[in-house]
Amino acid sequence: MTRSALIHLVITTLIVCAIGAGYFFWYRSVIGLSERAATLTQSVSEKNDEVARIAVARAAFASVVSNEDAINSYFVSQTGIVAFLEELQAKGKPFGASVDVVSVSADNATKPPHLTIALKIDGSFDAVMRTVGALEYAPRDLVVNDLTLTSSMGEKGTTWTATGAITVGTRAPQTASTTKP
Repeated sequence: MTRSALIHLVITTLIVCAIGAGYFFWYRSVIGLSERAATLTQSVSEKNDEVARIAVARAAFASVVSNEDAINSYFVSQTGIVAFLEELQAKGKPFGASVDVVSVSADNATKPPHLTIALKIDGSFDAVMRTVGALEYAPRDLVVNDLTLTSSMGEKGTTWTATGAITVGTRAPQTASTTKP
């Protein structure tokens, strides 16, 4: 082998070794960056999953709050008792009956607490019965108890009177610790 061929072989070997070392260096760099990219991708995926879980939890919470509001509408708020009594007195007007609240008493022994309200409803038979039906089938936690119907003849014809009691569920007023976001 001649000297120039040997020099070419050594130079070529050095170039191949340098290229191999460069390739190995860049290969390791790319592998390291790929691993970092995979770690970041995993982290982003976990964060996206967490965001999705939070969104589902918020939607469920909103559903619970709306369901809670719907359920609470069946009960009379302790701060809304007067408005409820006025609502009761107005129930008979569309039917031509008058509704009088005779007495109100609280029964806190039950869960939820209840109010017992004694009522007197005057009017025609049809008006009295429609008013009783409107009370009984109102969207409330309400039960009609001890209903008595009597009639009396007067100058304007037969007047019917329904006397009885209703029991309606109440709820405590909302506080800052309730489930409002």
